[in-house]
Amino acid sequence: MIKTRQTNLDIPNVQVSSKVVNLVLAFSPEKKLFSHLKLWVKENVNPDAVLDISVDQSILAGALITYNGYYKDFSLKKKVQEAFSQNRKEIEQKLRLNEGL
Repeated sequence: MIKTRQTNLDIPNVQVSSKVVNLVLAFSPEKKLFSHLKLWVKENVNPDAVLDISVDQSILAGALITYNGYYKDFSLKKKVQEAFSQNRKEIEQKLRLNEGL
């Protein structure tokens, strides 16, 4: 039995038995961007890959990519969290100073 997947961009069903590249974006890509992403995946990852895009606005910007057991977080949310973690004490001090104004 071959499983198929229908995207929300009126693209014909594709076989999911191929390698799947999961891409999480902060927005729903228009057809032109979707086509560019699909082409890039086929040329740079795997010509038989299926691109599965989902939307999660909480990542703010950037992308989360999962492929073949690997996961990469290129989101703005991650960068903001890292910056806050590294500068937490300084940020808290500045917030306390601003409360006194």
